[in-house]
Amino acid sequence: MHTENKTLIHRIHDLAQPLLESQGLELVLADLVTEDGRRILRLLLDKPGGITLDDCARFAKEFGYLLDIHINIPGQYTLEVSSPGINRPLVQPRDFERFAGETIRLRTHTARDGQRNFRGELLGITEDQVNIKLAEKTVAIPYGEIHSARLCRD
Repeated sequence: MHTENKTLIHRIHDLAQPLLESQGLELVLADLVTEDGRRILRLLLDKPGGITLDDCARFAKEFGYLLDIHINIPGQYTLEVSSPGINRPLVQPRDFERFAGETIRLRTHTARDGQRNFRGELLGITEDQVNIKLAEKTVAIPYGEIHSARLCRD
């Protein structure tokens, strides 16, 4: 992601936080992407017990107004608010603790012992190391080395 987009996403996150808290929601991931020539501001939300379509619609309506007033996003874009789905991305360190015991898929930036893709049981995070139990061994991957991680429920 370009520095300009990172700064914009950071501003969007800061603007969203009070509204998220007031509605009992959590921002899992915010991303500004281009798909089929369209720009999409995608927000994935969650809450304990799971998020509903009504939660997403209510947040999108209120947050859309805040965006229009407080942040100038260049060009046309579509605001898309949804649940993270069953294969929820793991983004923050707290996610790796919260979902300990679940099966995950994790990809690293660089190869570790010739491997970049891992699938196993998430054991948690300790001292900035994500611990995964693979079939043959347990690995500790530095949090900063993670390219992407998702729950694997399918």
